Amino acid sequence: MSSAFYLEFFVNDKDRFKMLQKVFYELQKAKQNDFPSLEDENYWLKFFDKEALEYFWFPTEDQLKKLKEAEKSKMSGRELSELSSKMRGDKWHFASMLFCIDNSEYNLLSCELLFDSRMARLEFDPLAHPYGGTEPLICLIESFGFKVTKDTG
Repeated sequence: MSSAFYLEFFVNDKDRFKMLQKVFYELQKAKQNDFPSLEDENYWLKFFDKEALEYFWFPTEDQLKKLKEAEKSKMSGRELSELSSKMRGDKWHFASMLFCIDNSEYNLLSCELLFDSRMARLEFDPLAHPYGGTEPLICLIESFGFKVTKDTG
């Protein structure tokens, strides 16, 4: 049994799990080597199918314009955050998920099925405390349609 921190989740589709694994191990490589860049949103889009991408918020041109206008105004940081939150609802901004994973202080270790193959575990090793939290990793898992059942982080 590993002493790493982990997220366990129910796997209801093996093909989607393979897609998650592919992006996970690419993220692992990127965090270790700073390549490919986690800032290159277009590079990462290819790892997500249409269904997974629907989980995220991609601002429209109009929304971006409103946010830029709000940034230039005397709007407080809190008000700006509330405006952004209203626009995106419960969805994570795709690039923000990548940014959070990139800047969180942990190593990504593994993403594998457990012995019964209905559950999987994503393991990570925090390098500091606080390390940034599990929210972006949960977002990644949920974008492929899986539900996290245990979070030891």
